[in-house]
Amino acid sequence: MLSQRRPRNGTVGGTSWNESPVRRHERFLPLDEILEGDHSVRSDLERIGFGRWLGAGLTATLVMTLITYLGPLAGLANIDIAGMLGAMLSGNAPRLFTMPWWAGMAWHFINGVVLFPLIYVSVFLAGRRPTTEYSPVVRGVVWGLTLWIMLQALLMPLMGGGVFSQQMLHPGLVILGSLLSHVCYGATLGGIARLRPVQFIEITQNRAA
Repeated sequence: MLSQRRPRNGTVGGTSWNESPVRRHERFLPLDEILEGDHSVRSDLERIGFGRWLGAGLTATLVMTLITYLGPLAGLANIDIAGMLGAMLSGNAPRLFTMPWWAGMAWHFINGVVLFPLIYVSVFLAGRRPTTEYSPVVRGVVWGLTLWIMLQALLMPLMGGGVFSQQMLHPGLVILGSLLSHVCYGATLGGIARLRPVQFIEITQNRAA
């Protein structure tokens, strides 16, 4: 903002003075840019907070897991995430609550709690301001859709389900349930793991007219 003050004349202690017109130049800069001079993924993680994005990953993974395993109650297909991942580790479809099944569940939670949130912060939040472009929930949904496409196009064939679950029983219901769980995962992750507001300071410069 530029503002010009009118010159004022007066007398102080018998001495006359005359104030020259000056231009007041004000602008606002993020404090982290002033102190660091650059932006990095590490600064994004610090602005979110380690506990916050880790908690966001855990909450989002729990939501996704509940939707997946409770989906049959709403008419969706029965998808055993832990069983499918455990089969990739052991070579055979494991029974519920066996060691290969728990290994698959652990793999599922490592991805959802640590790996996917870290990639999300590094790719979707790097160098962004908390109030610009899209809302955190929308960015999270985009990330969830990205994961869903990768699952259906790349991982499902490796697990024997075919591209976009075409080899699964009731592929339409499998796709719908998988889509719903990934959208909810992304929305929860994005809504919780949001950037902290940037602290701005005012830079004022007085320039002679």
